[in-house]
Parts: sequence; C-alpha cells; structure tokens
Amino acid sequence: PTIYSKPTDLLPKTEGADLDKPDEDEVKKSTDDTRDALEKLINAKISAALPNKVAIANGQKEPPKYVRYTPSQQGVAYNSGAKQRIIRMVEAQKDPMEPPKFKTNKKIPRGPPS
Repeated sequence: PTIYSKPTDLLPKTEGADLDKPDEDEVKKSTDDTRDALEKLINAKISAALPNKVAIANGQKEPPKYVRYTPSQQGVAYNSGAKQRIIRMVEAQKDPMEPPKFKTNKKIPRGPPS
C-alpha cells in the first residue's frame, strides 16, 4: 500500500536536468566555498576567545591597556590585603538603548525674504 500525503505525489515523476548529479567541478567549488565560510566563522570565534583580541573583536579601536595600581593605604584591612592591583583599561561600551544626548529636531527660523 502506497500512501500519498500531498497531491503532488500523485503526479508522475519527470526526469530532467535538475535530477542529474553535479559534476566534479561543481562539487569541488561548493566544497571549497563551504570550507572557506566555515573557516571564517571558526577563526572569528577563536579570535574572540583570545583575551588580547577581545577589544578588537568587539569593534573597539585599540586593545586594552594594563595599569599597575598601588593603593596609598597599605594593610590587610585595605584593598583585600593586596599590595598592588593590575587594572585593565578598556574603552567604555556604548549603550544601544541610550537616548540621544543632543536634540537635533529644533526648527530654525527662516531668513528674511529677498
């Protein structure tokens, strides 16, 4: 018993050019294109995972700068007992939901007619 789930299943199959197997050149070209696209995605993921490339991958202009900070008050009670800290300075990320800082829709009065 054959079950037809769509009306198009009842139509006879016609052999055409769309059912032929692709030749070796087409297979090689599509394989190379797929490999290049996957390598590009993988390289982007790997470069984003590296700590020194994080700022550049996120669209920032320069890599982070590291600053050695020594607090003025030394002791166990201050600064969690650390004598120095290394601080990573990065450019602050722009909030996409922040409203515009300047109003640009002010109406400018026209000049006098000539």
